[in-house]
Amino acid sequence: SCFAHSPMGALYAASNVAVLSATGKARLVYEELAVPGPERDALLNQPEPQATSAVTAQIAGFQIRSYDPDRAVIVIAAKGSNGALVSVPVPLQWHSGDWKVVVPATGSTGGGQISDLSGYIPWSGV
Repeated sequence: SCFAHSPMGALYAASNVAVLSATGKARLVYEELAVPGPERDALLNQPEPQATSAVTAQIAGFQIRSYDPDRAVIVIAAKGSNGALVSVPVPLQWHSGDWKVVVPATGSTGGGQISDLSGYIPWSGV
């Protein structure tokens, strides 16, 4: 109902999830923006971690790793205020009329530091 049922809608949903998670709103993501299931419930039953880093980040690029009308994996690349580049895969499922993040059994979608934005579509802001 919020994001379009399209690749662009999935991209915007993934960027929303990435930004909210990075700004300390992971609990909100799991409560409101995740597909219900035991993996999500397990994360909600854990204490919320305290922020440990003063590094801020901005989205620098993205990849649409996979897309079909019911599922998508969007990879968000972000550049930290310390200059580091990281990638975060965001698995999504079309659920109850909107794109929702799929919480994997491990609780983590993987990702990590990358050396450059090769293979990413640039995303620039202000």
